[in-house]
Amino acid sequence: MSTYEKIQWSEGLSIGNHNVDRDHQKLLKIYNSLVDLITNDGSRIEFVSILSEMTDYALLHFRKEEEYMKAFSYPGFADYEKYHMDYIYRVSMFNIELSRFSTTDPKEVLQYVEQWWIKHILENDLEYENFKKSIQSDAHYAAFWIICYQE
Repeated sequence: MSTYEKIQWSEGLSIGNHNVDRDHQKLLKIYNSLVDLITNDGSRIEFVSILSEMTDYALLHFRKEEEYMKAFSYPGFADYEKYHMDYIYRVSMFNIELSRFSTTDPKEVLQYVEQWWIKHILENDLEYENFKKSIQSDAHYAAFWIICYQE
């Protein structure tokens, strides 16, 4: 990634579930704050703070997704749960390294986060939502948790 561009929400990022999409929009808004920070030469401490906010919200999002997938017996659940844990571990390690002023470059972290979330939304989440639709499940994503994080 040579330039750092914000990710603008569009229907092309929608998985067809308004409540999941709303979580994704919030996560991308936080991501865009990281882009702003790097573009404006913000501090590593500010970057750590915003990345921590993103990690906290991602944990909530992942918990909701996992409960949702369990509700319609998604066959890829175990792999998905591991995928979530791997992301949280990796980003947490980035945050520790950044807060210790190691050689970790915030731009590398930004690139990882961008690629991970785009793949997560356009491939992984779309896959479970398509499966849910194919079995005509009436399971609902826990939209009520969103109230805790509205601005």
